[in-house]
Amino acid sequence: MPQGQVLEFNRVTKRFGDVTAVADLSVRVEPGVVTAFLGPNGAGKTTSLRMLLGQIRPTSGTATIGGSAYSELRQPLRSIGAVLEEASYRPRRTAARQLSIAAKANGIPASRVDEVLRLVGLQDDADTRLGSYSLGMRQRLAVASALLGDPGVLVLDEPANGLDPEGIRWMRLLMRRLADEGRTVLVSSHVLSEIEQVADDVVVLSKGRAVFAGSIDKLADPSGGAVIVDAEHRAQLITALSAAKLNFDVLRSGVTVRDSDAATVGAITAAAGVPLTLLQQRGPSLEDVFLDLVYGRRSDSPRLDQVA
Repeated sequence: MPQGQVLEFNRVTKRFGDVTAVADLSVRVEPGVVTAFLGPNGAGKTTSLRMLLGQIRPTSGTATIGGSAYSELRQPLRSIGAVLEEASYRPRRTAARQLSIAAKANGIPASRVDEVLRLVGLQDDADTRLGSYSLGMRQRLAVASALLGDPGVLVLDEPANGLDPEGIRWMRLLMRRLADEGRTVLVSSHVLSEIEQVADDVVVLSKGRAVFAGSIDKLADPSGGAVIVDAEHRAQLITALSAAKLNFDVLRSGVTVRDSDAATVGAITAAAGVPLTLLQQRGPSLEDVFLDLVYGRRSDSPRLDQVA
């Protein structure tokens, strides 16, 4: 079984003229877990991955795979596989032919072609011309190409693009399985709901800088969430909350009270004689914390220098 390698960004900076795409990025990505690069468009996610893969040079700093730069790897496809952007294929070529050419060029046994086609669910379309492939099928083919050398490291940039719900679930399970095998899985995405279901560790990038790096559990601190409360006589509940000068939103599913806790809300409503049908403390969603980190809306968000 291929072993994962530590990926390390050591004070990496990349400038394009007057624009700083990545600024002093220092992150260590460990094997055996799924690590996510999160951030809005333009945050520096893809630029960071391209530097790791030797496609562009850092202005300063180093990005290494098991301690070596990509250019120093003797057999890159056997060490690291990547899906960065939709590749261009000859439309008259078949998937089997495309992968066979890549396998031969990299000294990979031809038998591996059938293995990866089965792995990504394209075994029945191996001899179909690529010009008739859907976007989702081309994305699966890109994953097959990345896995062709059976590498210990997988780098995936927005891997769910073009996939239907079944394909997204397949991708999620594939990343989980590869990490559980001890491989290094680094994925970039802005689809927070998907990352929340699969990632162990996250790096949040904003304007080229890492503003958080750590486990996903540390990212969503239960404090600073909301209290969901409701009552049969909601008007009485709203009057009690207003009298206590609490900040709340009235929704169809209940009243969301912010900047408080369940004990305080329960005491206020009990003192007002309002029987409750619902009282629930909720921590912030990953989306809430992500937006707070990226846009600096909350001062108590866990930041890079606060995470071990």
